[in-house]
This record gives sequence, C-alpha cells and structure tokens, in this order.
Amino acid sequence: MASADEEVVMTPSKQGKVTHIKIERKKKQQVNQDDVVFQGGGQHKGLVVNRKNAQDEDLGKPQLQLGFMCFLVDQKTEEHYVESRKLKFWYVDGCDYYNQVTTAYEFFKELVRPESFPRDYVGFIKKCMKQMQSDRYSLARKVDLEVEHMDAADAPMSPGQCPCVCAVLPTDSVSVMSVNEFGVFMMVLIY
Repeated sequence: MASADEEVVMTPSKQGKVTHIKIERKKKQQVNQDDVVFQGGGQHKGLVVNRKNAQDEDLGKPQLQLGFMCFLVDQKTEEHYVESRKLKFWYVDGCDYYNQVTTAYEFFKELVRPESFPRDYVGFIKKCMKQMQSDRYSLARKVDLEVEHMDAADAPMSPGQCPCVCAVLPTDSVSVMSVNEFGVFMMVLIY
C-alpha cells in the first residue's frame, strides 16, 4: 500500500474526442480539498477523485507509453466500436530506464489479465487506481489513461484482422503478442 501520508488522486479531463484520466500519487498535504469530489474509505481508503479539469502539476512529456485497442460492444445498441487506450507513465526521480520499462510492463500485464479484466470504465479506472496504490508500482509517480473512441474509418475492423502486436523498443527489437480472449488488441510503444 501507498504510505500513510500519500493518496492516489484521479483527475478526469476531456480534450476534443480524447478523455484523460490522470492518476497520481500525492502527499496528503498536496491534495487541494476544494477539488475533491470523493474520498474513499474502507478498502478504498487513500483513493481520491477530483472534479473534472482540476489543476494538475505539469510533469512534461511522459517517460514511457503503452497503447492498446479495445474492441467493444454497446450493451444497449449492440453496436461494435473500437477504442484506443494509452497509458502514459511518469516516474519518481532517479528511476532508471530498466525499472521504468519493467514497472510499466508489469502494471499493464496486471491491468489486462484476462481473469480480472474490467468490464466497464469505472472498473477499469478503479483497477488503475488500486494498482497505483500498491507498493508494487511505487516507482510510478503518475499514470495518464488516455481513451479515444475511434471513428469507424480509422479503426481496425476486428481483432481477427490484427492477429499479432509488435512491441517497438528504442533498440529496434520486436516481440510479438497475440490478441487476448476478450478481443483486446495490444500495441506497445515505448519511447
């Protein structure tokens, strides 16, 4: 768990078609209580939800980014659509590149594990927040979940048409992963 003097703060925002869910570890005294709309208790103690577009510290360009596509079905209309989701990571000072990559990969792997893959937005965001609260990811200072609903013309037709994913590393090495059983197409970009 995060230390007793830390909270995991989620701040939503929207820029055009893109929704940003910023999740950051903050010292309790750094949390602006005027921005807080929900403070977790019980098993969710230490989780804080800010109002939309609350002030957020600009940490500059993310140190690492992972991206993947979700092939979804609207339960009411049965319409199929695709979302592009990106996880952008910032780390504590002094975190070396190896630990940055390892932390991001482990965070991502746990998040999309088939047996516990979140079925809705709230579950997905909550799982991201709970993972940030874990000591396992203490090197991650901030994660920005970027969600974009893809236009039909820009989106891949189905996960079956994208049978594999390449992870492109700065060393130009390539590894391949398959689409998981929930149709989540994963493309990993690390910069």
